[in-house]
Amino acid sequence: MTLKKLARKGAIQKEQQIRNMVLEAPVGICVLEANTEKIEIVNQRFSQIVGRTVLFLMNRGFWEILPETECDLSA
Repeated sequence: MTLKKLARKGAIQKEQQIRNMVLEAPVGICVLEANTEKIEIVNQRFSQIVGRTVLFLMNRGFWEILPETECDLSA
């Protein structure tokens, strides 16, 4: 196996570990894609807190589901 393939396999395993940690956490967590601020990973507890299903939350913009929490950081 090439170094590149080993590195990719390691990265995939780490991503899966993080995903599992978020999904199993007893507190509400969502992970956003940095550029789009869309939800990539969300656990059941977070969905309960915001009153939406996990399926509804996936791939939606964070500020779309919680607009009341948006703040202007440009000041």
